[in-house]
Amino acid sequence: MSVDSAIQTFSGIANENEFYGHHYLAEVFQGDIKALIDQWNATEDAAATPEGKAAARAPHRRLGGLGGKWFSGVSAFAKLKDPAERLRAHAALHQPL
Repeated sequence: MSVDSAIQTFSGIANENEFYGHHYLAEVFQGDIKALIDQWNATEDAAATPEGKAAARAPHRRLGGLGGKWFSGVSAFAKLKDPAERLRAHAALHQPL
């Protein structure tokens, strides 16, 4: 895998001012996180019921599924005027994170 394609495959990682070395991101980092991601996936796969699967969902999949809820929540939040309601809506919007 080329260095550029390896670096671009990690969502959420911006290599600002080349803080991480290209070699680290291309070769070492993948090995560092592989065991953890495999553990998350195995836990999710081992859940027997749909409710258990939802509770054991891997963090990267759980975060990926929040986009639609987030944007609909933000649009609803923007319409609220009462400070107490806004505070409750803000807490509810951020709770899944």
